[in-house]
Formats: sequence, C-alpha cells, structure tokens
Amino acid sequence: MYIIMIENVNSCTLSKKSIVYFLLPILFLLIVFPSVVQPGQIFISDSQDTMTLVMPELFLMEHPLALWNYDWITGFPAISDVNTDRFYPFSFPFFLVSQNIFVVNLILFVNLYIAYLAFFKLGSYLVKNNDLLLIFSLGYMFSGVLLSRILAGHISFVYAMAWIPLIYYFFLKLILDSDSLLNNMIGLTICEALLFFTGAVYYAFFCNAILLILFLYYLGTKKLNVKKIISLSIAMVLMLSITAIKLIPNIVGLQYIQRIDIINPLGDGGLLENNLAAFVAGLPIDTVFGSHETMALIGIIPIFFAIIALVWGRQDVTVPLFFAIVFTFIWADGGRTLLSMIHLLPLVSSFRNAGRIFGAIMPLVLLLAIYGVDLLHQKIKNNEPLKINIEQRNNILIGVSILVLLKLLELPWITIPSIEAALSSILIAGLILIILLNKSSPSILAIYFSVALLIDIVLITKNFSLMTEPVLIKGALIATILVAALLWFNRTNISGKWVKNHVFEGLLIIGILISVTGNISVLQLSDPHLSDSPALAVIEKINEYPKTTSQIWVYEIGWPVKHLDFTFWMIKNNIHPMRAYYSYSPTNTPPAALKIGNMDYFTADYIIDTAYLENGEQNLKEVTFKVNNISVFKPENVLPNAFVVRDNQIVPSKIEVFNPDEVTIAGSFLTGDTVVLKTAYYPGWKINGQETGNIGNMVGGRLAADTTRITIRFDPWESKVGMLLTCIGVLALILVIVKRKDLERLLTRPNAKQTKDLSSKKKKRQ
Repeated sequence: MYIIMIENVNSCTLSKKSIVYFLLPILFLLIVFPSVVQPGQIFISDSQDTMTLVMPELFLMEHPLALWNYDWITGFPAISDVNTDRFYPFSFPFFLVSQNIFVVNLILFVNLYIAYLAFFKLGSYLVKNNDLLLIFSLGYMFSGVLLSRILAGHISFVYAMAWIPLIYYFFLKLILDSDSLLNNMIGLTICEALLFFTGAVYYAFFCNAILLILFLYYLGTKKLNVKKIISLSIAMVLMLSITAIKLIPNIVGLQYIQRIDIINPLGDGGLLENNLAAFVAGLPIDTVFGSHETMALIGIIPIFFAIIALVWGRQDVTVPLFFAIVFTFIWADGGRTLLSMIHLLPLVSSFRNAGRIFGAIMPLVLLLAIYGVDLLHQKIKNNEPLKINIEQRNNILIGVSILVLLKLLELPWITIPSIEAALSSILIAGLILIILLNKSSPSILAIYFSVALLIDIVLITKNFSLMTEPVLIKGALIATILVAALLWFNRTNISGKWVKNHVFEGLLIIGILISVTGNISVLQLSDPHLSDSPALAVIEKINEYPKTTSQIWVYEIGWPVKHLDFTFWMIKNNIHPMRAYYSYSPTNTPPAALKIGNMDYFTADYIIDTAYLENGEQNLKEVTFKVNNISVFKPENVLPNAFVVRDNQIVPSKIEVFNPDEVTIAGSFLTGDTVVLKTAYYPGWKINGQETGNIGNMVGGRLAADTTRITIRFDPWESKVGMLLTCIGVLALILVIVKRKDLERLLTRPNAKQTKDLSSKKKKRQ
C-alpha cells in the first residue's frame, strides 16, 4: 500500500512531519472507533446490512476456492455473487485468517486509513502543502459519504471509496503530465482492478462514468495524443483481463440471479438545491431512502473554496471537473429531471438510490477545494488582487447558465425547498455574486466566509446530535490534536502577520471539524446478540435427531431480515437455510415440496416457525417439537441432497461425497435414470461428464449408461476462462512493470514528424 501511495519511495527521505501526518489518522480512527481494539462481538456498523454482506464469507472461510456455495440460499453459486469481495486483498484474507466475521471492524479501519492516504496522494497533484493535505484527507476519511456507509453497514461501498481518489490521481497524471507515463498507467490499472474486486458495482460504474466525462473533454480539447490514448487502452485491457476471474462469471450469471426487491430506477432523486444541501448540511436529497444514502456532509467552507478554484484555477483541471459535477447533479436528480432517461440505460436500470453517486464525486469536490485554498493563500501572500477578467467572468456566466438550465429541467417536479436547501443555495449564489461584482477582497471574503460558517454550524447542529457527551469528547480530542500538530510544525513561522495570512485556513479547519463531528455523531455500535440467539437451542434439538442426509435443510417461515442470527448459526453448523436476507437470490429456487409418483416430498428437513418471534403466535399447523415456544415441524418424507428417480420412484442410493463443487452417489443405476442435485439450477453442472438441465428448478439429467457411481461436478466454463484470462493479465502486468523503462522509451520516442522538425530546428541553429 505504501508503495502505491508514495511514488519513488526508495529515493525519498520522509521528514518527521510527514511521518507524524501519516500516523495521525490512525490515532483519529482509534478515537472514533475505540471498539476496534476492544474485545466483544459488536460491529462498528449496522449489524443487519453488515451480516447480510459478510455471512456468505462463512462458507468461503472454509472453502476459499469453491465455486458452489452449498451453504447459501438454496445453493447460490459463489461465482455469481456480484457483491463478493473474495478477490479483494484488504478484506477477504482477514476473514480467512481470523475465521471471525467481527474482524470486519478492523477491515473497515484499514480501508478508512487507505481512504486517507488515497486522498493525500490525490490532493498532492495540485497542492504540495502537507498541512492542507492533512486537513482535507481527514475531511475525506470522515466525510459523510464514508461514515454514513459505515452507519448503514454498506461496507463494500467503503472499500470502493477508499480507492477512487487514487484512480482519479493516476488518470489526471496520465492525461495531463508527460512524465512517468507507464507508472501512471500501472497505478490506474491496479486501482481499477481493486475497485472492481471490492464488489461495489455501483461505484465501479460511477467512477468510470466520471472518468468518461473527463476523457471526452480532454479528447475534444485535443489534450490527448496517441501515446496517452494507447496507455489508457492498455490500462483498460489489463484491468479487464485481471478482473476476468470475477467479471466473466458475474456477466454470465446475471440471467440466473434476481434482486429480492423490485427496482424503480426513477423512484428517487433530489432537486439541485437538495443536492447542494447534502454537501453543505448533510441533508438527504429525497424522502424515499434514509439519510445515509445521500449524506455527503463536508460543510460550506470546502464548497466555497471549490468555487474559488473553478474561478481562478487552471482550466485544464477545473473545467472538466465542473462538467463531472454537473453530470453528478443530473444523475442524483433520479426521476426528477427531464434527463431521467439516463437511468433507463441497460444494466444501470437495476440501480437505485441516485444520490449514491456523491461518493464517487466527493474526492474531486475536495480536490477543487484544496486547490482553492492554495490559490487564495498564494494570492493573499503575493498581494494579488482578487479580481476576475473578462474570460473568467464569461466562464462564470456560462457555468451559472448551465446550472440554471439544470434547474429548468427540474421544474415539473419543483417543490418548496427546505431551510437547509434554500440557505445552501443562497450562500453559494451569494459568493458567486460577490466574485462577479469584483467585490472579493480578502476582508469581504473573510466576513462572508465567517457568516456562512456560523449559519452552517447552526444547520449542522440542528440536524445532528453534536451536543452528546461521547461526540463532543471525540470531536474535541480530534480538534485538539489536529490544531496542536499544525501549530507545532509551524511554530517558527507564527506571528501576527502569519495569523492574518492564514485566516481562511482557520475557517477551513473549524468548518471541517464541525462537519467531521456531525458525521461522527451518526455512528453507533450494533450488537447482533449472536451468543444469545434462540437459534442455538433449536439447533441443539435438531442435532438430537439421527442425521440421515449429508446436509440438513431448514425453511424458516419468518421474515429472514429479522432473523439473521438464525441464518448465521445455521451456516456455522452446516445447516442449509433455504431462505435468507440478501440483495440477490437465484432465479431458479427449488420448490418447498415436490411430488414424485404418489409420494409428496418436502425439500426442507425442518420447518421452523421464526415468525413466532415476530407476532407471538403459533404459525405452523403441524408441530414435531417446540424449543422456547418456537415450533418446528420435521416432515417424514424429505428429498435427499442428491437422488436418483426411476419409474417415478426414488432409487435407493448413498451419498459418499458431499463437497464443494462435487457430489458422489453410490448405488445400482440404469441407463435413463434421472439424477437430481437438490440445489438451485445453474448451468455448469455435469453428471458423469454430461451436461445437466433444469428439473424442477434443480440440477438434473439422465444417465447415458448403467453405473454404480454418479459424480455430479460443478465445472462452469466461465470460471476457467476467467481464471485463464486473469493469469494472463497478471503476468502481462508483471511484464509491464519489469519492462516499464523500455516501454516508456518506446511510448515517449518522437515520431517521424517530430524527429524531422527537431532536425530542421537543429540545422537552423547551426
């Protein structure tokens, strides 16, 4: 990680200040999340969504190379899981080594630290001031888009947002700088692959959609030469190849999985002023989803500095970033703009929560903000007037016109804005007006920034619980340590003039710390009470019965989202839950019961009345036993995990092997017998080497010859092709790294025209 973050680390000597600034975020994380180093079975995130995402890991902990997850939702193939992070090196290995789902606390801690380092690197593209980089990296690490995701238990989103700043950094370096072309291409490739491996499909799309906006701008303004286009193409090919082990099975499997809920891609979204308020005051942009979906709190001061950068910054950076922000606002509008059709495009029509895109744009907003601070500081230091020229005035008017056009496109859905939305819009419009009127002297800006900050503090205090003791203590500790570190490393420069020149940095620190405290206030620990789960007593009673099958199946009639403890303990005890709460499930789900000949067979070995825990009523007509008043029915006739049917009767057989990806049945079997594996149908299964079909939504096929042994093996082609392409991609990347100097010379070698021009100039000089 350190090698990725700091280029040419072997040739650099880190100062004490740099070391402290790399260690401080670890201390800040410990202040906010002390439970990470404390014993106890608790999550620093919401237990419901966290367990939903990490429980499939229970199977992979035992069988990390398996393709078929026989513990999860009627046999959900592990290779089809679009949300899996099994190839993400900063998540799954922690589970594998610890064999404990509560290690996710440490994983989140590590990824937040990566987010800090990643933005530190992105910010360094435009600013070399370590003080500013520390402040803004802290602001990103504790921004609303990250901490709200921890609150909600959307842990894969946190993993994704940790890497997005680095993707932008390597992209901008590759496009706008002529040096280290290959190093930037390699960095872009690795970070893009890591982003995809996090399993956060939303952010893989959002990030690359924003990159496409930037690419089209640079292509249209002729900033891209052939060598840079070739480098980007190589990076894309390498990334697709490296991620093929996950990408290809996911694409193939899309037609065999379904969401647990119906998606309305136009069912949410916010108006322009709501989008602004999400950043300024942490306001949700709509009333459809919880505030955690769109909370992007960084405060008004960074937004002001971003505007300053857009006005006085270098246009090759600021203009494309402005268009990226405009695209973000259009997307976040969801179904509340005349441009809503973009949500109906293929694949993205399965997306919801339009405001999630704020997580992808946040690093670029903060990049503009840190750039704006540096620009303003330099102008004040050099006594340069804060005036705009005609070109800058025209650019501002064009930008404002674009935003007005966006608002006009929202008119059919216009509503009375909230106080937060109205004030956010007014404060931003006020700053733009001050700049347009050329009234932006340091004194006027300082007054306006101060007033805006006071208003923002009131709004944040109104919407967040800042005044509770734990939040105040954490906020005060972070503020004290941050300010002390900044003052210590600048102690030799402190004077009246220095303080006067750093008024805006002081306002920035206050604004960032207030926003950070607001974001911290939403966090809360969650205890799933796994050790107290009633599932334990039910499982103990089930285990008293003779085990007649390789794997016991249970069907819970309660709402699975309310009984994640049952799902957890069932999987831990090799009991297969037929129902579970998860984003996706197989389209082919085995039936609850099946008639073979004159006999009715159940799919589940036990039916458990978990609904009793919801309504306090007995919900089963037939009851075999009760545990703490939870009724359980044990059917007499249950389908084995794998069975053979002949003449509408089940043929006597014995399951000799029941392993991931392979099941073996022994018996006396004849040509034409029907073999069935009790799992959700998915292509890729073979019976004695022959392809299978869909029999009652289960995997099945007919025997081609008499035999005494049947082997059912999961051997999908997409997994083998994906693994092969990934191996090729990794080897190609290694080759590029080893030969990067030679390739760099090849890419940067002048073409024939350039050589001829250089030769002509040389002759003229002679």
